Amino acid sequence: MQNFHSTVSRREFMKGLGLTASLGAVSAATPVFHDLDEVIASPSSNWKRPWFVKERDFENPTVDVDWSRMQRRNKTFKDPYSNGSVYDFLSSNPTCTHPDSVEMQRRGKVVNNNGYKHVSIEFPPISDEALKKRDPNWTTDSLKNLALRSAVEKGRMFNPAYVNKTWFLGLQEAVTPTELGLPNWSGTPEENLKMLHQVGRLFGAAMVSVTELTENTKKLICRIGASGKEIVLDSQDPEPHETATQIIIPSRFKYLINFPLICQDTLTRMAPSVLGLAGHHNSGAHHQGDLRNAMQAFLRGLGYTGLNIDTDYISSATAVTSGIAEHSRGATICSPEYGMQLVCMDMLITDMPLTPTKPIDAGINKFCYTCKICAESCPSGALSLDTDPVYDVDPEWRPGALDVPYAHKAWHMNNYRCYFCAQCHAVCPFSTTRDASIHNFVMGTVTTTSILNGFFANMERTMGYGLKNPDSWWDHDIPLFGISTKFTEKRG
Repeated sequence: MQNFHSTVSRREFMKGLGLTASLGAVSAATPVFHDLDEVIASPSSNWKRPWFVKERDFENPTVDVDWSRMQRRNKTFKDPYSNGSVYDFLSSNPTCTHPDSVEMQRRGKVVNNNGYKHVSIEFPPISDEALKKRDPNWTTDSLKNLALRSAVEKGRMFNPAYVNKTWFLGLQEAVTPTELGLPNWSGTPEENLKMLHQVGRLFGAAMVSVTELTENTKKLICRIGASGKEIVLDSQDPEPHETATQIIIPSRFKYLINFPLICQDTLTRMAPSVLGLAGHHNSGAHHQGDLRNAMQAFLRGLGYTGLNIDTDYISSATAVTSGIAEHSRGATICSPEYGMQLVCMDMLITDMPLTPTKPIDAGINKFCYTCKICAESCPSGALSLDTDPVYDVDPEWRPGALDVPYAHKAWHMNNYRCYFCAQCHAVCPFSTTRDASIHNFVMGTVTTTSILNGFFANMERTMGYGLKNPDSWWDHDIPLFGISTKFTEKRG
């Protein structure tokens, strides 16, 4: 079959955007593909990523990281303003005495969550104020909105403790090769990575990436976990196990398998109503445990082990170092395929030989310098509006919050104000489902030059792709699991 060559030149592309005056600055940076053969031959096609995604060197993501400054964290370190650890959701903690948290409590509402057996703070007044700016007729969330949110909150992932197992080793019920009288699976690291990606997608992961445990990346795993146990890496013990005080991980476990879920974006676009929160939480409450258990079982069936240390690691950092996403102004990860609609970043430590995946550059972190849409949209003012990222957290935002210094240059979040409404996930320009081809052209331009970032951010503000009227959700034709098919189809 004869190749069909359809060339879109830089000039034609920029002319279509009405930006021919900027041609001189952009022309040298914007790539041109004459047909699909050229796209397939490009280096990025090996990872089935969008053509404009570039790979970087290992441990060199687009966010500046000072590895010499980084230390392993103690997850039980106590916050000076609350009774819990620094990783508690402080804005919802009525015992927190930080001034920002007290202000949030004043604007919020005390509720008695009988299912959780504790009193907490919720924030419908703040959400309603933001929603009235979009729709003057908005009053507050209806009973059916509240019922849906409650169904999500009370839903529970399957916990191995239900059958007297641990998160660390999983259910351990899959039949092993030894039990079948077979040798363990023996594939190349490249084959193994491709295999895990396929299986991860089958079980619901947006993608699968791999971080090799080096002297630097080991620092992304907590020194002391939430259970108070020391996490011992590079142990000479032959098998992984737990004691009363330690979690033992043998030295042959050299790779982190990273696999995030996709937010139910049809709900997150209803933020900051309770429907937005439901879309953010539902993937974790109902699917995260199943995905993790399935990945552990698959590894066991091949003769390998996947160790789960729950949340005792810096999930956003492993996502960035392994190329799933870049760090963003929203103080979380942002992917070229899914924007900020990734959630519940999960991880297993394995002894299966795997090819590590590299950090990426899709122009996202650079775009965040100019954009600021997520921070402008944040109902509680939890995100930074500063143009430049910094290493150190504002002492008024997280005083004494961590037992180790921050080692990455970022726009940090005020955890005393954030109430996880999910609005930042929805409004991010990279979170669009890209129904029109122009979106991919824009993404490609953002990757190669930052000169038009301000224009593209203003275009996003004008078009208003992200947020919808919450009451309209009940009339939508909802795709399976509430995730747009534009997200679940291949986006490379």
